[in-house]
Amino acid sequence: MSKPRAVGGNRKASDRGSVIPWINASGETIPAHAVVQLRTNVVDGMSQASKPNSGTGLFFVSGPVAVASGKWGESKLWTKPRMVLVSGAVSVGDEVGPVSGSWQMQPGGTGFRVIHQPASGVATVVMVGGGGSGSPIIRFEIYEADCESREAVVRILSRNGLAPGEYEIYGETEVNEEGDTILSKFVRVYDKVGCYLNESNRNLFGRQGYATYLYGTPRHVYQPWWGFEVTNLCEQQTECEAF
Repeated sequence: MSKPRAVGGNRKASDRGSVIPWINASGETIPAHAVVQLRTNVVDGMSQASKPNSGTGLFFVSGPVAVASGKWGESKLWTKPRMVLVSGAVSVGDEVGPVSGSWQMQPGGTGFRVIHQPASGVATVVMVGGGGSGSPIIRFEIYEADCESREAVVRILSRNGLAPGEYEIYGETEVNEEGDTILSKFVRVYDKVGCYLNESNRNLFGRQGYATYLYGTPRHVYQPWWGFEVTNLCEQQTECEAF
């Protein structure tokens, strides 16, 4: 099988980090701007795109060109609004999402909101979470970092599309503003591009950022294929100076 290649050889390095390559395993041609559900082939570890078979899972949007069965395609992360096929009576502000057996987002699905009026069956949507659609996103604060392995244990500050208790590790307590001792929610995150958790552990402690639950090639053999990947990390804190 040929190696997947990026579509468009002039892509900037910053764009490559936001792209998920996959092979069309649906048995039919994936239309342009279709919503796809990603799964993993446990034999070869490749991402496979197929037609959604439920309203829960990892959903992304295919590119502007149709992808034949067995061929490689790619999707971009939900870091910004994306164009997607829609059906039904859809208007700006409506919530839509993937439904079983369709390449189109529909009012019967959830997790995405229309921000540009549909034209020729294509709308621009943003991910809003809920209903299990899309990928879980967390805002975090680093609790314990390991810059050598490019991973960290972080405390969840806010979440999107993530049910309480899912993906979390426990064992630490903290005291809230009312003086009550509570169990904090922690999870492990991974820097698979190598440009976020690449400072000293001391500098990384307490830093805040965002991570998305994704499938992707591990940077090291001890990293998982599935996990929370760091997508944004704040710079070291400096004192704000108003001029």
